[in-house]
Amino acid sequence: MNWKLIVLLPLIGLAMGLLTVSIIPSKIEPIFWLAIFVFIAYVITGSVPKGKYFAHAWFVSLISGVFIGCTHAIFHDAYIANHADEVKQMAGWPGGESPLAMVAFGPLFGAIFGLVSGCISMFVGKLRKPKVRQAVS
Repeated sequence: MNWKLIVLLPLIGLAMGLLTVSIIPSKIEPIFWLAIFVFIAYVITGSVPKGKYFAHAWFVSLISGVFIGCTHAIFHDAYIANHADEVKQMAGWPGGESPLAMVAFGPLFGAIFGLVSGCISMFVGKLRKPKVRQAVS
């Protein structure tokens, strides 16, 4: 595992967590996430051996989910003021829209979106010629 990548790439998630509090509206947020997933896939597929893409992307998303959940909890009031639709959805969750619920659900959403990111990384890996050699066991 390339732990340097797994630690550094989630900083993009931290930046998105901050930007989605009040700058990036939720209606266009998925476009940003798609671009981020493709960028992360490109970095991963150029830096780790084939066969390790999915795991790296999944861990990056998991850590990003922690960062995003914590960021939204820290800036709770600003976040809920700018995300009425999300607040309605969170009303049915355990803990509702509380900062603690945001922290708790961040890693869960990170893990779920890690599946998407992992699949995108595998797809990008099929399109790219690997520059990193397979580790010899």
